[in-house]
Amino acid sequence: MIQNDIVLKHIKKKPITSLEAFKLYGITRLASRIHDLREAGEKIEGNMVEVRTRYGWTKVKQYRAKK
Repeated sequence: MIQNDIVLKHIKKKPITSLEAFKLYGITRLASRIHDLREAGEKIEGNMVEVRTRYGWTKVKQYRAKK
């Protein structure tokens, strides 16, 4: 299974951030995979969410499949 397939399968079930993609699947360039999927015609939305880090709070992009 290629990375695009892995990401698509995941985002159809639940949202994903780049850190989650790295931890779960070893995917280091999630934004590139999302771009590839969008170019292939998939409907994907992204929004900024706040996450806690060891230094405080920061915003990251979270992707999900449009319903």
